[in-house]
Amino acid sequence: MKTILKHTQKQFFFYSILCVTYIFSLSTAYSQGTNCNNATPFCSNAAITFPNTTSNSVTNGPNYGCLNDPNLVGMQNPSWHYLNISQAGSLQISLTQAANNNVGLDLDFAMWGPYSSTGAGCAAIMGGGVPPIQCSSDPSNTETIGIGLPGGGSYWSTQYGSSINGASTPPPAQAGEYYIVVITNASNSNGNITLSQTGGTGSTNCAIVQQCNITNLTANAVCSGSDATISGSMTIATTITTGTLTVTSSCGGSQTFNPPFTSTPTALNYSFNGGPGDGSSCTITAVFSDNTACTASTTVTKPNCGGCTLTLNPSNATICQGSTRTLTASETGGTWATDDAAVATVNNGIVTGVTLGTTYIRYTKGLCTDSTLITVDSIANPIFTNLGPICSGTNISLSTTSINGVTGTWSPTMNNTQTTTYTFTHSPGTCATDTSMTIVVDAVVTPFFDNPGPICANETFTLPTTSINGVIGVWSPAIDNSRTTTYTFIPATTGCATATTMTVVVSTINSTSQITATETTVIEGGTTSLNVSLTPYIPGILYSWTPSTSLSCTNCPNPIATPTGATWYVVTMTTPEGCSFKDSIFIDYRIICGDVYVPNIFSPNQDGNNDYFKPYGRCLTTIQLSVFDRWGNKVFYTEDITEGWDGTFKGKLMNSGTYVYRLTGTLKYGEKVELKGNVTLTR
Repeated sequence: MKTILKHTQKQFFFYSILCVTYIFSLSTAYSQGTNCNNATPFCSNAAITFPNTTSNSVTNGPNYGCLNDPNLVGMQNPSWHYLNISQAGSLQISLTQAANNNVGLDLDFAMWGPYSSTGAGCAAIMGGGVPPIQCSSDPSNTETIGIGLPGGGSYWSTQYGSSINGASTPPPAQAGEYYIVVITNASNSNGNITLSQTGGTGSTNCAIVQQCNITNLTANAVCSGSDATISGSMTIATTITTGTLTVTSSCGGSQTFNPPFTSTPTALNYSFNGGPGDGSSCTITAVFSDNTACTASTTVTKPNCGGCTLTLNPSNATICQGSTRTLTASETGGTWATDDAAVATVNNGIVTGVTLGTTYIRYTKGLCTDSTLITVDSIANPIFTNLGPICSGTNISLSTTSINGVTGTWSPTMNNTQTTTYTFTHSPGTCATDTSMTIVVDAVVTPFFDNPGPICANETFTLPTTSINGVIGVWSPAIDNSRTTTYTFIPATTGCATATTMTVVVSTINSTSQITATETTVIEGGTTSLNVSLTPYIPGILYSWTPSTSLSCTNCPNPIATPTGATWYVVTMTTPEGCSFKDSIFIDYRIICGDVYVPNIFSPNQDGNNDYFKPYGRCLTTIQLSVFDRWGNKVFYTEDITEGWDGTFKGKLMNSGTYVYRLTGTLKYGEKVELKGNVTLTR
């Protein structure tokens, strides 16, 4: 921390976030706001330089924060400024003060905000209860203002024996906010202040920063009846795009001009009633609202107008560019003049409009004069939105006021059944041309489609979204292939198609079928009669049976079946509408099994003839075969229906002789078999 020895009356603090877009010439008037209420604007798009002040006095009331230290005299020569945020974000601005020889001069600042307007901000600041959000009384010639970024500074106060802190990092700025800044010239020396944005993503509104220079202000007063008309001219030497320019008289009366004034220089003529023509002197002042230091003044003496009764008719008139209008005066023998011949000329009371604008036409006789304000309008071409194409029968009406404000009438009468050209005739006294408009009337189209029905229940079908005659649209409700439904086609919004409906018939089979056969099991070589019945009966129904190889007919309701195995017989029944449904029946099949044969002798000598002992049966499916010798010993056992005894036991040939067997088993259709007996083994 550094010890700062400062002058003894430092009271002011400068508030604001500033950045500027224009480089201000020292020859151009630049206002230094003497208090918060006439603060001048800045913006942040480019560096600017402007003269400091050595004449402003301190305004009592505000809380100047760190500029309040009685040991400091940096409160001298304050100037007030404000900025308006156009793009949200952070900003950091550098302030530098230097003499013309580039020697640094001490400057300090204080900043308040944000506010919704400068008026709201000044009301709060001047009340004294709101401290600045940032300030600095550092003796340096450079200070930093920050919004959303660091700014301000601190110093060591010998008076208080402590550090006075004005540094802060306020929240980032939001679009539309206002910040108010006071800048002080603690050095009390002439010089310049330079500002530039050095960081941040935000920006400020440069439309509020306006240079201005008013020169050549003149004033003249003539009688108009018993009153005096004050008129004159001035030159605007700079481009002005914002604010207002107002000419006022201390005797009463004023006229306001609205920018933009884009040509340099711009000549402006003014004229207004200056009150009674009583010979008094009046001060005429021109001032620009967005830079109150931009002003000019002059004086004029009003004539004595007690005997003037001169009047012009009409008192105000609008004429079209290139057209004429006749003015009449209540007295003859006077002279006619125009304030601006570039706008309108006058010859013996006949006024000709030259170019767009306003001017006064004056008639003077002796000390008396009267004037008519002439407005010259351009000849407008009426603009209308064509309402077509429309659908035949659609009710429409044509507006009698064009988009660009021309009034008039249409002819002929609206015809909503055929294409017609209509003519617009502008109202009398309107600066406009006539025009015409053709409204196309299209015939109404009914979309048509091929009906996909009738269909069978659950059969898939679609409804096209483009009709045969080219109309595009959508159907509702959703397709239902289980029942007969009426669908509505809604055309797209363009075109003159109407909605239409279509009923898709869905055929459903309400009859039930039953197939019967003569105990559904056929013994080998046998037959069965199949018979299908419908309840209720469907006339004209067609039958188709599968499989076809074992049936006496395949297209009749009662074929004779001769199966060669267990079989599912399926019949497809088709209605006259082409809708099919099926039914089926299972026919079991049994072969003739015969007896189970067990031989009583076998010769296992490997000659390929009767070498194995085993049972034989057409329907035998499982067995348990045991063979015993004469002493009851089991010499063979199997459960394999394909396996027989080869006359051995434990790998040794058994002796010829008689053996006992026992056989149990099951047949194909579940019957049980139990046999026992003797078998002779011979070699």
